[in-house]
Amino acid sequence: MLRVLTLSLAFLIFMSCSEDTNNVIEIIGNAKYLSGLTLDSINSDLKIDTIVFSNQFVNGGSSFATLSSSQNSDSISINIGVKNHKGFYNIRGKLNGSGKIPIIIDFKEDAPESLTLQINLENELGQGEIKELVYNRINSKTNGIQINLSWDKANDLDLHLITPTGKQIYYKYPGYVYKENTKGSLDKLKKKYGSAIPIEEKISLIVLDSLGIMLDVDSNPSCDIDGINSENIIIDNIETVQKGTYTIITNLYDQCLNDDYTTNFAVFAKYKGRFIETKKGRNPYIGYKTGIKSDFQEVIQFEIK
Repeated sequence: MLRVLTLSLAFLIFMSCSEDTNNVIEIIGNAKYLSGLTLDSINSDLKIDTIVFSNQFVNGGSSFATLSSSQNSDSISINIGVKNHKGFYNIRGKLNGSGKIPIIIDFKEDAPESLTLQINLENELGQGEIKELVYNRINSKTNGIQINLSWDKANDLDLHLITPTGKQIYYKYPGYVYKENTKGSLDKLKKKYGSAIPIEEKISLIVLDSLGIMLDVDSNPSCDIDGINSENIIIDNIETVQKGTYTIITNLYDQCLNDDYTTNFAVFAKYKGRFIETKKGRNPYIGYKTGIKSDFQEVIQFEIK
């Protein structure tokens, strides 16, 4: 039995209309959802200078978008919505003209294959220029437990899951092996997709371990930068998987060529789209790395009974 955590935060608001933004994304953090409204742009002087983001997302997973603006304001909002959808999220903040603001976007399990987010700033004079971010989906299984790590820099973070018997699921042991005589097919998929081969493409080439757990997205391996900045582990069937305590660990494998030594990251564990209750640690867990390699950090423990 798995206990599901019911969150009462303002950003977790569920609505029935399929054209609403919060049926596609949520914002992890202190955000308010404004139902039925759409973004506008009446204050042309209020602008976002740059947005650094990954243009790919794992369905059911999260992704960072980092905003920079030369604006100075003690009272400003960031608005985020899905293009051609009603409703948007509003984040209150402060801009000092030089800072960067990381935003964590949580994509729903059934988010479309391609979508466009719209982001702008707002102050007492109204909403500013709208920026658009185009995303494409990387498919993952989401009918069981999904454990997702995302981060905001072009470096190599790794996601590890320790099972109740001490076995570890991570890049060296992803929970499966490739079948014999599949090298040719695998090379073609790597050429097409890089390191992030969709699960439906490689499932016929692999043999799953009896654990029933697999790392199905491994991003930026050994600094082969794919720009996804997200890793994903799935436990497909909680009825047959080992019972006991599972531990989620994050590790900075390599800073790569990134000169900014602070890497923001987010980790969560969900069951059928809802955050699960933890035995230890916050869920979702938001933290940062300081450039220290091999810093194996235990972030969440949860229990399957």
